[in-house]
Amino acid sequence: MELFNSLKSRLESYEKPFTHWAISKPLTDLAIKELFVMQILQIQFLRELVMMELEQLMVERVNLEKVLNREEKQKNIDVLLQKKIQKIFQNLQNL
Repeated sequence: MELFNSLKSRLESYEKPFTHWAISKPLTDLAIKELFVMQILQIQFLRELVMMELEQLMVERVNLEKVLNREEKQKNIDVLLQKKIQKIFQNLQNL
Protein backbone atom coordinates (compact mmCIF):
# COMPACT_ATOMS: atom_id res chain seq x y z
CA MET A 1 0.00 0.00 0.00
CA GLU A 2 2.91 2.30 0.70
CA LEU A 3 4.06 1.90 -2.90
CA PHE A 4 0.65 2.97 -4.20
CA ASN A 5 0.51 5.98 -1.88
CA SER A 6 4.07 6.96 -2.73
CA LEU A 7 3.40 6.80 -6.46
CA LYS A 8 0.06 8.57 -6.16
CA SER A 9 1.63 11.56 -4.46
CA ARG A 10 4.69 11.71 -6.75
CA LEU A 11 3.34 11.13 -10.26
CA GLU A 12 2.93 14.06 -12.61
CA SER A 13 1.34 13.92 -16.04
CA TYR A 14 2.80 15.60 -19.10
CA GLU A 15 1.41 16.17 -22.57
CA LYS A 16 4.63 17.09 -24.39
CA PRO A 17 6.49 15.74 -26.25
CA PHE A 18 3.89 12.97 -25.80
CA THR A 19 1.34 12.02 -23.15
CA HIS A 20 3.16 10.35 -20.27
CA TRP A 21 3.64 10.16 -16.52
CA ALA A 22 6.82 10.81 -14.59
CA ILE A 23 7.80 10.43 -10.96
CA SER A 24 8.55 13.93 -9.72
CA LYS A 25 10.25 12.92 -6.44
CA PRO A 26 12.06 9.78 -5.29
CA LEU A 27 9.96 7.01 -3.81
CA THR A 28 10.01 6.59 -0.06
CA ASP A 29 12.34 3.99 1.41
CA LEU A 30 9.32 1.98 2.51
CA ALA A 31 7.90 1.99 -1.04
CA ILE A 32 11.22 0.78 -2.45
CA LYS A 33 11.39 -1.96 0.19
CA GLU A 34 7.85 -2.98 -0.74
CA LEU A 35 8.93 -3.35 -4.39
CA PHE A 36 11.79 -5.66 -3.41
CA VAL A 37 9.58 -7.74 -1.14
CA MET A 38 7.05 -8.16 -3.96
CA GLN A 39 9.79 -9.32 -6.32
CA ILE A 40 11.11 -11.80 -3.78
CA LEU A 41 7.62 -13.18 -3.19
CA GLN A 42 7.09 -13.54 -6.93
CA ILE A 43 10.38 -15.42 -7.32
CA GLN A 44 9.48 -17.73 -4.43
CA PHE A 45 6.07 -18.39 -5.96
CA LEU A 46 7.60 -19.21 -9.36
CA ARG A 47 10.14 -21.51 -7.73
CA GLU A 48 7.39 -23.40 -5.90
CA LEU A 49 5.37 -23.61 -9.12
CA VAL A 50 8.32 -25.08 -11.03
CA MET A 51 9.03 -27.56 -8.22
CA MET A 52 5.41 -28.73 -8.20
CA GLU A 53 5.48 -29.15 -11.99
CA LEU A 54 8.73 -31.12 -11.80
CA GLU A 55 7.33 -33.37 -9.10
CA GLN A 56 4.30 -34.00 -11.27
CA LEU A 57 6.59 -34.87 -14.19
CA MET A 58 8.39 -37.42 -12.04
CA VAL A 59 5.08 -39.05 -11.08
CA GLU A 60 3.96 -39.09 -14.71
CA ARG A 61 7.25 -40.65 -15.79
CA VAL A 62 6.89 -43.45 -13.26
CA ASN A 63 3.33 -44.09 -14.44
CA LEU A 64 4.40 -44.08 -18.09
CA GLU A 65 7.20 -46.54 -17.41
CA LYS A 66 4.67 -48.96 -15.99
CA VAL A 67 2.47 -48.75 -19.07
CA LEU A 68 4.81 -48.59 -22.06
CA ASN A 69 6.71 -51.58 -23.35
CA ARG A 70 10.51 -51.57 -23.25
CA GLU A 71 11.21 -50.68 -26.88
CA GLU A 72 8.91 -47.67 -26.99
CA LYS A 73 9.47 -46.61 -23.42
CA GLN A 74 12.47 -44.31 -23.69
CA LYS A 75 11.42 -42.67 -26.94
CA ASN A 76 7.86 -41.89 -25.78
CA ILE A 77 8.86 -40.79 -22.30
CA ASP A 78 11.44 -38.36 -23.66
CA VAL A 79 8.96 -36.87 -26.12
CA LEU A 80 6.24 -36.45 -23.50
CA LEU A 81 8.62 -34.99 -20.92
CA GLN A 82 10.00 -32.54 -23.47
CA LYS A 83 6.47 -31.34 -24.21
CA LYS A 84 5.75 -30.94 -20.50
CA ILE A 85 8.97 -28.99 -19.94
CA GLN A 86 8.16 -26.70 -22.85
CA LYS A 87 4.71 -26.11 -21.35
CA ILE A 88 6.24 -25.20 -17.96
CA PHE A 89 8.53 -22.61 -19.55
CA GLN A 90 5.72 -21.20 -21.69
CA ASN A 91 3.64 -20.77 -18.53
CA LEU A 92 6.53 -19.01 -16.79
CA GLN A 93 6.97 -16.65 -19.73
CA ASN A 94 3.27 -15.78 -19.60
CA LEU A 95 3.51 -14.69 -15.94
